[in-house]
Formats: sequence, structure tokens, C-alpha cells
Amino acid sequence: MDHVPNAVCYPFIVFNHLSSNNSYSMVDGTHPTGYDYVDCMFQFAIFGNDRQHSDLEGYADQIEDGFHKIQLTLGNNCTHIATLVTDSRTSFYDQGLKIWQINQKYRILAGR
Repeated sequence: MDHVPNAVCYPFIVFNHLSSNNSYSMVDGTHPTGYDYVDCMFQFAIFGNDRQHSDLEGYADQIEDGFHKIQLTLGNNCTHIATLVTDSRTSFYDQGLKIWQINQKYRILAGR
């Protein structure tokens, strides 16, 4: 999470927690005071060298298959509501370093 250890060969994946917002509350007939929701964003960054771009696209597809609209199991009486991919794109190719990067952002909603 957040960084890559020294001397790691390509390809590799780094994920980061980007933000969280605890201001959501929804009222219904069974919960008159509402639910407490957390809306958070995570990003997966997939890096590879100039010969691995097609492999990186496959890894990006596998991550999306593993998280997009998949039910997560959470602790502390939290209920998973949804995990949605909000952005998936090749962000850059560095010609000098010959490095590809694909970013995927996920929105995760959970509540009590």
C-alpha cells in the first residue's frame, strides 16, 4: 500500500486510499435516525515497462473483475453497500524511462 519496496521488478501494483467522507445519513421506516455511511475512494496504479502494456491491461481487467460490483466482507458491524470502478485509464507512458501506468479509481460505500 502507498509505495513500492526497493528493487522490485516490473510489473507491480500500488494502491492508495485517496479520501473518505463520513457525512452521509439516510432515513427510512426501519431506521428513523438514519444510517451512518462512509464514502471512500481508493486508487490502484499498475506499472510496467515498455514490453508489458498488454499484460498491464490484463491485470487491470482482473482487478476490475475482483472489485467492481463485488460484495465485500467488512468487520465491526459494517455493511458493504457497493464498490464501483469510477475511472480506469492509461495515465501515461514515460518515453525516457519506458514505463506504462494504468490507474483505476474505486468508490466504496459502507455503513452501519
